[in-house]
Amino acid sequence: MGFAIGITHLAISLEVSATLSYHHSLMQSLVLLIYPIAFVGVGIGAVIEQRYFVRESTLPLLRSAGIALGLLLLASLRANFLVSNPAELAMAVATHALAMSAWFGLLGAALSRALRRATRRGNSGIGWAAHLGGLLVGYVAGPTAVSTIGANAVLASTALSFTLLPQVGIVVVIAVFALSNTLALDSSIEDLRDTRNWSEFRLTRLLDDHVGKVTGLRPSGMPAKATLFRGWSHLAQVRVTERGGREDGHAVFYNFKLQYPVQSHSLRSRALEKEESLSAAERIQVRHRMSRRGVYAAVPEGGRAVICGVGAGSPLIEFPTELHPGIVAVERDPLVVQYFSLMRPDLNGRAFADLTVLAGDGRRVIEMIEEPLDAIVLESARFQPHRIMSAAMETQYLYTEDALRTYLDKLAPDGVLVIEFNRMHARPTLEYLPTQTLQALERFGVPHRTANIDLSDAGRVCIVASPSAKGLDAAFARMSREWRELQWRGWQPSFSDDPIHEHRFTDSRPFSAWFTMGVDRQHTLMGIAYLIIFLGTIAAVLVGLGSRSAEWNPSGYTFCIGVGHIAIQIATFITYRTYFGDEVLTIMRLISYFLFYGAVGSLLSTRLRRLPGAPLRVGIVVTVFALHFALLRAIPFSEASITTRELWSAATLLPAGVLMGLFFPLAISRAGTGLVARVVLLDAVGTFVGYGLLFPALLGHGVGALAALGVAAYAVASGLYRPARGQ
Repeated sequence: MGFAIGITHLAISLEVSATLSYHHSLMQSLVLLIYPIAFVGVGIGAVIEQRYFVRESTLPLLRSAGIALGLLLLASLRANFLVSNPAELAMAVATHALAMSAWFGLLGAALSRALRRATRRGNSGIGWAAHLGGLLVGYVAGPTAVSTIGANAVLASTALSFTLLPQVGIVVVIAVFALSNTLALDSSIEDLRDTRNWSEFRLTRLLDDHVGKVTGLRPSGMPAKATLFRGWSHLAQVRVTERGGREDGHAVFYNFKLQYPVQSHSLRSRALEKEESLSAAERIQVRHRMSRRGVYAAVPEGGRAVICGVGAGSPLIEFPTELHPGIVAVERDPLVVQYFSLMRPDLNGRAFADLTVLAGDGRRVIEMIEEPLDAIVLESARFQPHRIMSAAMETQYLYTEDALRTYLDKLAPDGVLVIEFNRMHARPTLEYLPTQTLQALERFGVPHRTANIDLSDAGRVCIVASPSAKGLDAAFARMSREWRELQWRGWQPSFSDDPIHEHRFTDSRPFSAWFTMGVDRQHTLMGIAYLIIFLGTIAAVLVGLGSRSAEWNPSGYTFCIGVGHIAIQIATFITYRTYFGDEVLTIMRLISYFLFYGAVGSLLSTRLRRLPGAPLRVGIVVTVFALHFALLRAIPFSEASITTRELWSAATLLPAGVLMGLFFPLAISRAGTGLVARVVLLDAVGTFVGYGLLFPALLGHGVGALAALGVAAYAVASGLYRPARGQ
């Protein structure tokens, strides 16, 4: 069961988020509420199983869970979110919520039965450790499984194994994994996805964004021609298609949303004086490429540079000087790097051939470089991030005030930092990041200049900074020469006094989606969060009232564990940023460490003979978590040795991880078999309430407030625990 939850977590989140790309952030956040709501099904399933099911075997529950997972996959294919009609969207949400709730509920029922059996034998700690061990294996294998065989195949094989042979499910999963690529399982399943509204949906969004009105043509990248490639990375589904209309080349989609066009030849050869022979769309592409050439001119000939957000790499063929391995090009999605560097390098004009190409987060790459850089270029990115918690909590670490300080520190004395923002219009939300960047540079006292390049469809804003005025002038002179045929001028924000800029963009609060959501939408989402907190707390109180006759009522204790563990872990995830490559890999690795140490703590719980008094327990908990967050302030982000980075995390996460692993098995063993289901339910409800608390604590006040909330929850839990006689 633990393995199934772990191996499918990433796949489910990718399936759900794949077709959500076109909806605004509030709608995405509302849709993604189905995950925490469905997770409460673990506890509800446990209670229903204990009250109404009398059979001891877990096989019927696991088979039913396999069917529910299959229905969830079917819903993501046929009742997906590529719809704009409210009724159809509501139907998609309902089908996903029902199928996901059934999946978690049936697993919760099976888990409760297994834990009750282990408790009866006096092995509650061992039973919980075994469950955490299964989760650990699943979470470790999840990203590799998705990248190797695809999210569709992961869910299908897991559903099949549970439905047919749940006793040896992991063996069936491995067998299907081994055969899936041979059978083209993921591709065959993907063919079943309903994409009838894709073209209409995309055209509507393009017109809303003021793109497409200029050309009068079919929007570039529309799925009008053949799809050359589609596959999954741990970040998104990637598609490479031919472009429609009169336009040549190809287009890359992340999660069904166009990211960028791909050309195999330089557009510089089409001089602007010959523009009359070009279509409107081709003319815009020429201007885009010429402006990008100016951005790249910031890199001095032969200089060492990092260029972040290169996508498929085709703009690099416009580079004004010779490319060399000292130039590091960074693209977040490893599948895109693999496809355009190894599988089809001809599509981007072999742009990756002469430089160093890395997949991952650009800020992480820059932090790990030891020698000074002559240039750092941050290209404008439209990456659609992995989401399972909430779109409002989307993190953007590349542009924070702390990140800008790091970039400037990594530059040579005359080095230059170029930050590009594409598709700029005079809107407060679009101006948020560039305005925050300018304000940070002004606080630093760093020389900087701006340029706003008119590209017909929208503006491209470039912010150029350097530790020295000499370096800034030299870089800006090189860039201006390449822009001489374009219309450009300096840029100043039109809404610098907007209330949106009251929110400083820092590593503690890297939530640009939340800050730019709009006040009305923020109030709506915050109101829903408070409703979650209220309803979850009332539910916990009602469940607790039903346990008053027990020798010890575990309700408050277990509820606080649920609140505490989500707060502690989310605060840790955000502080670690992209330490292990990107946000997703970092979260999955940290979850694996927490699960491993949690299993160790669960095993140790069986050996605890005497526990200290409540005041000392509270003191120990506060001290251990204070040490945990103190160590997080010293994360070696600039350490280049992968081994050292791993060992540091393994060592520093140990105290808090083991401590957190002690709490839940103590509740199970102390409560007895009759209350196991309620303990599972209260933990799930506490996690649900903790999710609601993320909004006022994390979004409202930052990582520090969330960490304090988590420590307080565990401190209260440790004070509420009442050891058995003689313990």
